[in-house]
This record gives sequence, structure tokens and C-alpha cells, in this order.
Amino acid sequence: MEDPLPNTHSFVVRIWPKRVEDSERDTSWRGTVTHVDTGRRLHLKRLVEVPEFIAPYIVEAGGTLDLRTRLCLWMASLALPETAPD
Repeated sequence: MEDPLPNTHSFVVRIWPKRVEDSERDTSWRGTVTHVDTGRRLHLKRLVEVPEFIAPYIVEAGGTLDLRTRLCLWMASLALPETAPD
């Protein structure tokens, strides 16, 4: 049976706040993003990882990423990793 929506991908994104002892600090987030068709899952330490995970699927399906999205992904890749303990 042919896929009724060719070149489509589905994802499940679950996020929750990370509990921190220091309430003065900004809340950090944790979560998962799962590609429904393959079951591939990424455990998130930063919310910016959601578009980083999804972008290759867009390109693979023949889509393009606009300049703003590419710049945001590039800037996120330069960001320092979180230094707080898990």
C-alpha cells in the first residue's frame, strides 16, 4: 500500500522541566524526540536539539531549510554544552 502522504515524517516530542535546587537559575528542560517511522529517539538536554534532530529528515524528504533556520542551527551547534550536573 502506498503512503498517502509521501515525503512526510511524524515525530513525538516530550519535554519536562528539569528539577533544580537553585530556584534563582533559569529552568532547564529535558525530554525526548522520537521519529515515529523508525523509532529513532534522542534524549534532549537542550530544547534546541529538537530542530537539530528533525532538520535532516526535512532535507532527506527534498525540503530545504531557510536561511534563518540554518543560522539558528549553526549558532546552536556553537553553544557551549550545559555545565550543570545532571
